[in-house]
Amino acid sequence: MDLKKYIRAIPDFPAPGILFYDISTILGDAGAMRHTLSKLQAKIEGWNPDVIAGIESMGFLFTASFSGQNDAVEINTASYIDSVSNRLCKK
Repeated sequence: MDLKKYIRAIPDFPAPGILFYDISTILGDAGAMRHTLSKLQAKIEGWNPDVIAGIESMGFLFTASFSGQNDAVEINTASYIDSVSNRLCKK
């Protein structure tokens, strides 16, 4: 399966000159989502991670399923970073 067919490119978002790749289109297709998770699983075969982190705003949608397959704790770093930055900005 060619996952590039499931990733939407949005030019000039969020600012002129930036090409944003939208992965929500993978989430909308069960086959593409299964394929993505199987490719991720193959990448860590034999590693047995304790923690799997979603490193962007939609990362938790992948890591929730992926961490369950690997008996690992899922961390959504976008929420964590937002929480820390909100606390720092209040000081």
